[in-house]
Amino acid sequence: MLATFFLTASLASVAFVTSAAPNPDFSWMEGCWQADEGRTKEVWSEDFGGVRFGYAATLNEEGKAGFYEQMVIYETEQGWAFTALTRANGVPVTFPLTRVGDTDATFENPDHDFPQKIYYYRVEAQLHADVTDLSGDNGFTAKLVPCR
Repeated sequence: MLATFFLTASLASVAFVTSAAPNPDFSWMEGCWQADEGRTKEVWSEDFGGVRFGYAATLNEEGKAGFYEQMVIYETEQGWAFTALTRANGVPVTFPLTRVGDTDATFENPDHDFPQKIYYYRVEAQLHADVTDLSGDNGFTAKLVPCR
């Protein structure tokens, strides 16, 4: 029931910019990824019936999850989307897929305060995530390596 609310509530007001690809391959994101010597972790599942589930967390100084989020990539009637539910936000936010390549994907939501753009891409054995405003000028890049 929570998953149904998570997906349907987040689609209510999002405009899909463009349909990127009819059946994009996100397998290059699969697995466990870490940064900051293991203090930040992001995990993506394999495809399960056209849906990919993910979660991310960052440990604070006390070793507790100071930040965490649940994520899903899925197909809607309007196209593919990435939806995240963070501890800080408390409300699911959807980012339509606007561009996809063999090892990269861009999700954008210009109506969200921050971030407005999430760009995932592989560089050899690293998974990168640029989390920015639409211009790409403000934000950060997470460089993740396979978990040990």
